[in-house]
Amino acid sequence: MHREPSRHSSHAFAENIKWQRNKLFCLALVFAASTGFVSGLAALLVPHWNDALSGRPDYLSAIANATAEALVKQLSGLYPVLVRKTDQLDCPPIQSSVPASNIYYVIRFSDIHNRLCVTKYADPAPKDNRTEIISEQMGHNFGPQLPSSQRVVAIGQNVVDFPDTFLSSLHWRRSTEESTTDPNQDLIHNLQGLSIDIVTLKAKVSRKHRRLNRGLLCGIGLSLLAMTLASRRLQMQFVSLRQHFSLYAGSLTFTTYLLKNLGREFAKIRILCVDRQVHAHSMSRTERIVRRRHEETRRALAACLEMIPEKERRCQIQNILIEDDLDTMQSFLEAIQGYANEPSPSERLSSLLEYLKDYCSDAEFESFRVEAASMMQRHGFRSARKHVVNIRKDLQMRAKQAEQEELQAGPHRRTADDRPAQGRSGHSGSSSELDHA
Repeated sequence: MHREPSRHSSHAFAENIKWQRNKLFCLALVFAASTGFVSGLAALLVPHWNDALSGRPDYLSAIANATAEALVKQLSGLYPVLVRKTDQLDCPPIQSSVPASNIYYVIRFSDIHNRLCVTKYADPAPKDNRTEIISEQMGHNFGPQLPSSQRVVAIGQNVVDFPDTFLSSLHWRRSTEESTTDPNQDLIHNLQGLSIDIVTLKAKVSRKHRRLNRGLLCGIGLSLLAMTLASRRLQMQFVSLRQHFSLYAGSLTFTTYLLKNLGREFAKIRILCVDRQVHAHSMSRTERIVRRRHEETRRALAACLEMIPEKERRCQIQNILIEDDLDTMQSFLEAIQGYANEPSPSERLSSLLEYLKDYCSDAEFESFRVEAASMMQRHGFRSARKHVVNIRKDLQMRAKQAEQEELQAGPHRRTADDRPAQGRSGHSGSSSELDHA
């Protein structure tokens, strides 16, 4: 029998409400993490989705940066090299032999026109009106830093237009063999005679793509970690809550834990526990009543066993007591109750002997009683009863003879013997009762 820990019932109910909220939070976290895991995995493994997330490759930006790095290397890092992106790029060729001590390079590119322009600047002459101003704010500087804004004049300018076939060969989905065998790869060498490695250029083009994939891998890892932690938390809560339900003699399956409201399930288990307690208490009370009735019936039969002299009935009572069946004992007890209330043979014999007291003296009566008791012990009640009846007849005859003798003695004694005569008439009237006994 399980007893409800009522002292902790309200606290347990509050805990189940808290667990329900934690369960919903963990389920939401598992759903979100699994969604993120599947989405990230699909974005990483499906090329079309992966390329769509990566966006259009920055071909010109990669070429411009690679050109700037190669130019700085060629110039031994002596001159500034600025890279700038622009939408509209007008780059007419310029050739000038103006001597200059300070040289500056500005590389402009346009993703719209797939065009790259390398401009060489120098300090202007005193009266030159074709000057421009360059500074660090124009773009990224790959060479020495400019001290301040500089007024310069263009002394050389080269432009290269890249066809789409060449740019597409730099895509990360294209193999390195396809890129190195492209006939347009010599276009890069027209820029100041620079030597740019195609493999390095492809790596620069795919830099954003690789950064995206690293982010997707991190997101997939975090989603998997969150999903694992949330699932572990759900498992720990389920084990703890199942143990808590067992205190109320209830069971909790994992399906019920996931799909049902924990507060309502706890309320149902608690109500069932209370009902079982009430039923168990009622059954215990019924068992106590039946046990008490069983003991009383056994005691009553045992008492009858002592009162009933017949050997056959005594053996029957003993067998019933050995069987120890309540219904059988009650039925037999009801059957023998009337018999048990009847007077015993000894009592009946004593009643018969009482009728002899009016016909004999006390000494004779005691002698008749001892003789009748001995007769009943040797031959049974019927023989003793017959013997007492015969004695009664003999005593009646003796009384009649004495009465006749008194009548013959004379009427003068009739008055004195009036009372004994009345007694004898009373004795004759009770003879029928003796015969019936």
